[in-house]
Amino acid sequence: MMPFISGRKASLPEDLQCYFDMIEECPYSKKEIGKVGYLTIYEAYIKANTAQRRDGIRIEAPSIMSADNDDETSNNNTA
Repeated sequence: MMPFISGRKASLPEDLQCYFDMIEECPYSKKEIGKVGYLTIYEAYIKANTAQRRDGIRIEAPSIMSADNDDETSNNNTA
C-alpha cells in the first residue's frame, strides 16, 4: 500500500499521478482532505467481462460514511 495525501496529486509518485483523477472520483468526506490515505494498484491482463479478483469496489475503511450527505463528501480535484 502506497501512502498519499488525500486531495493532493503531487503526493503521489510521478508514475502514479495518472490515477489521481480516478481516485478523486471516489466519494470521501471533506474531513479526509489533507490526511494520509493508502493506495494499492494491481494491474494484470484481464479477460473482457471478468473481474481482477472479485466484482465491485474494494475498500478498507476504519469507519462507515454515508454517501447520502453531499455536505460531507467531496470529489473536487485540488492538486
